[in-house]
Amino acid sequence: MKLSQVGASSGNASRPAPAPRVRDHAGRAGATNLDEGLVDGGPIGAIRSGRDRVIAGVLFTCSQSDSGRDRDVSARGERGRYVMASQRAPSSSVTRDNLRSPSPSPPCIAHPSSGLRPVLPLLLLLFLTNLSQVNETSKGTMSTLTNLPPIVRLSSKVIRILGCNPGPMTLQGTNTYLVGTGHRRVLVDSGETKTADAYIKLLNNVLREENATIEHLVVTHWHHDHIGGVEPVRSLLKSLFPLDNQPTVWKLPRSSNDRERSNDENSIQWEPLRDNQVVEVEGAKLQVKYTPGHTSDHACLLLQDENILFSGDCILGEGTSVFEDLHDYMLSLDKILEMQPKKIYPGHGPVLDDPLPRIQYYINHRKQREDEILRILEGNNKPMTIADIVKLIYKDIPKNLLPAAVFTIDQHLHKLQKERKVLQEQEGGWWRIKGKI
Repeated sequence: MKLSQVGASSGNASRPAPAPRVRDHAGRAGATNLDEGLVDGGPIGAIRSGRDRVIAGVLFTCSQSDSGRDRDVSARGERGRYVMASQRAPSSSVTRDNLRSPSPSPPCIAHPSSGLRPVLPLLLLLFLTNLSQVNETSKGTMSTLTNLPPIVRLSSKVIRILGCNPGPMTLQGTNTYLVGTGHRRVLVDSGETKTADAYIKLLNNVLREENATIEHLVVTHWHHDHIGGVEPVRSLLKSLFPLDNQPTVWKLPRSSNDRERSNDENSIQWEPLRDNQVVEVEGAKLQVKYTPGHTSDHACLLLQDENILFSGDCILGEGTSVFEDLHDYMLSLDKILEMQPKKIYPGHGPVLDDPLPRIQYYINHRKQREDEILRILEGNNKPMTIADIVKLIYKDIPKNLLPAAVFTIDQHLHKLQKERKVLQEQEGGWWRIKGKI
């Protein structure tokens, strides 16, 4: 099938038949089939070269004009742009030169028992970029990311809209999801403040073409790239539907031992979610699943009747996630595995069509590291510091990755301590408790 260039000035350029209801906004964005369940399983827009070859890796601006037409297409990796093409030419997919790390991050991480305070955003960005590399397997960090369109219909009930915030920690950007089939729908997550203008233009296009509004806005956790766009979304809905009530914003409260509160949490009016609570609109019932670990307030959402899980940042479409509390995080992974979800719509990265192996990989990856720590402690006759353990596990690690490795081992030791498998001496050394594996 021959496809014309997206955004071409010619008025008679041909375009394939768009998907029902979403109509042309995904096509305008240059969306192509990424094996993520696109309607009819075929491309709904693409960029072609002069030789009529699909080009993977063409960058399309996330910002659109009010009329919804494409503003420009560029081959430069400028901030605020997204890769729009398919995986047919993987040599031009996103590399670490564009997005340097495969893991999203919060604006700050502090272990509940460590007393650490939030650090400067730039320093933390560098630290967590390194942490994501340490958390990858011995094969090295993931060098490429799947190209994702800014808007795509995943099913008759779900449209994914990227947050227009690609980066080292957010991968292709935060995935937000419009869920339901009627006029009133649920929005899962809202992107972040700094890229809200671009995101709101995409959301505006979708709502207008779907003739839909948002009744519930469910935030999976407090991190700025998920909660930061709440007020811009509210402002958009007020302009589109001035006589309607504002959407109810929902979020799980933080745990009692996590007393930190972000500026967003303090400034936004939100209602507390409960575990197993059901948020319902026409065509969709979303059941809340409390899954702490990445944060103490993290929620996944189970789309009932279809057994599809919105995983937030607990499980990513690519790479491994970071966490505040590894003990709670592992329990949450076990909980998700027991759900046996048919698909996972993650907070970052592509859809997981076969999620169970990925969940098991997350669990095995952490258990492998845990077994290494226990073997090292058992083989020593005196207490060991975290630095001692890091030197034995990460023998050839670059110096710039050492702080991230220390953080990872510290998290594992705290988990093992909760499970009574290790003891910490006042001097900071660690003993393994015999017979506890």
